[in-house]
Order: sequence, then structure tokens, then C-alpha cells
Amino acid sequence: MRKLTTQRIAILIDADNLEIFARQTFERHIDYRALWDAMNGREIVRAIYFKPRECPARLRTFLDKGLGIEVQLPPKNVDTYLSIAGVTLAERVDAIALCCGDSDYVPLTEYLRCKGCKSEVWCFPGATSPKLRETADEFRPLDEGILLPMLVKPAPANVSPIASILSLSRFGEVPQ
Repeated sequence: MRKLTTQRIAILIDADNLEIFARQTFERHIDYRALWDAMNGREIVRAIYFKPRECPARLRTFLDKGLGIEVQLPPKNVDTYLSIAGVTLAERVDAIALCCGDSDYVPLTEYLRCKGCKSEVWCFPGATSPKLRETADEFRPLDEGILLPMLVKPAPANVSPIASILSLSRFGEVPQ
């Protein structure tokens, strides 16, 4: 599909859908600046990050002030809020980037097509419903390139350095 740099695009992010998969699969967090940059410099009309319940203050400030992404914290059922935003924005943009992989968004992609608005699904392949891939106009697979570097976990405080060496050696023998 041809890329248009003059496209007007909206970005709708299902935070839990992306973040839980990234943590469980890669033990890393999403780099939202990298995701933002991947949108190819198109005119971003509106970007909304949907996170049920709460969002850490530091992340919220970065998204809002650093990237211009609006943070919405619905009490539950992000799918409904995100879908309503997509329906509302469909006639104001050329494309909507759905950063999610839930099959609950299939009706939204079908609606966007009826309205002449392109739907792009940006998600990890392992977290994306095959039906959603099929109904979207374009699937953009995410990979480790949009993740923050891995955090180094400190050693447990109650384990002595010699005990950690012994646990790494075979049969408790000290390596030579």
C-alpha cells in the first residue's frame, strides 16, 4: 500500500494490550517516542492513550507534555472508549492507527472502511487477533525496536555474593 506523508492520522492506544504483552514476553516497557516516530511524520490530528484505572504520573506527563498524547483513564472497558473515539474521528482523518490487537476492534475496522477511513493495526504479532489483521487495511507488526532497553534487575539483598557464585557453579563447586 502506498504511503502518503500528507495523511492526517489519529492514533488510538490500548495501553494494557501493548504493555502487558511487552512485559510478559520481553520483560520490557514500550518506548512511546519510538512508536510516535514510526508514524512516518504524518500529520497527527489526535493521539489518545487509553489506560484503565490509573497511569503513573511520570508516564502521563511524558505522554502529554513530551509527545502531545492525551491520556484517558476509563474506569474499565477501554475497548468501548477507544471504539467511540475511532467512530468520532473517522470523518476527520485519512487513517486511524489502532495500537492494539484485540478482536473486539474488528467492528471498528469494518466501520472505518465504510466511512472511507483507512485502519492500521500496530501491534505485536503474538498479541494480534488473526481476524483483526484480516479486517484492517494494514497490519504493522511491532517488534523489540519499539521497546525501552531492558532494566537490569538488582541481586536479591539477602543473598551473599559467594552464594550467588556457588549457585551458578555445577554441583556447588567453586569455578576455577
